Amino acid sequence: MRTYDIIDKTSTKKGITEIGLNYLDKNSNELINELFDSLLERYDEVKSELNKNYS
Repeated sequence: MRTYDIIDKTSTKKGITEIGLNYLDKNSNELINELFDSLLERYDEVKSELNKNYS
């Protein structure tokens, strides 16, 4: 389903749902990159702790 399909089915014109979905649509690449950076950083922390405790 495309962003504008969701907006048409769930929101009022210029409402908070439309604004939120438009923001996510415009910024999704940056948000996804930040998410994976955070996940990989945490993965490295956990891996380091496990290596320290079990090596």
